[in-house]
Amino acid sequence: MKTLDTQWFRQHGNLVSYLAALVVFLTFVSREGLSEHWGHVADTIDTATYMYGLRTQLENIEGEVKHLRRHFDEGQSKEMSPDSSWEDVRTAIVANMASDKNQRLDDIRAEMETIRLLTEVLPSSDENNRDLEHVGSELVRLDFEQEDALKAMYQAKDFHNLQTLLQAREKELDALELAADKLSRMALGKAQFLRQTNNRYSRYSWWISVAFLVVGSSLGLLAQHYGLPSPNGSD
Repeated sequence: MKTLDTQWFRQHGNLVSYLAALVVFLTFVSREGLSEHWGHVADTIDTATYMYGLRTQLENIEGEVKHLRRHFDEGQSKEMSPDSSWEDVRTAIVANMASDKNQRLDDIRAEMETIRLLTEVLPSSDENNRDLEHVGSELVRLDFEQEDALKAMYQAKDFHNLQTLLQAREKELDALELAADKLSRMALGKAQFLRQTNNRYSRYSWWISVAFLVVGSSLGLLAQHYGLPSPNGSD
């Protein structure tokens, strides 16, 4: 049997050597190429999600401070004379509304920049990138229409007309905020899924490279045992 095994290995020596070289190459590709690539992608997404969480916390704190400041300012300017005209009342209401709506637009704009931290590490074809562009275009539209909306409010003839204009503007801002919040949750969920997936692929590739290394080393030892040429790096 030993003679037959020796004859087989000597007859197929080139095949064994080429196979060992191929296994060594696959080991390099699996560990240095795929495993490191997927690991790098996972680390990049992990950094992006960390920065997203940090900026979200800072935005929440800043939002609370601005809310308290706005509440204080409204309290200072809330009292009006009983003899105030409709024009004075309308001007005060629109001024407070303009401050509030401008602040909400700024908050949405800041949230969009925070979401962009996540979408930048997602595939360019991901639907979250398309949704980000859509929400961004809506933000630009509302920002552009803000001056005309305020002008219409300053020209309101009575409280009912003013209330209708205010509610219409409020409805548009509410819809935009809901869209931005939904996009934020979707982008974060997708980023976390991709991070876990790439981490898993990286681990699998590493273990596959270990298996290739064992096979390649075994073929190298067999080649040395039977006096066959051993590929460089198979040890």
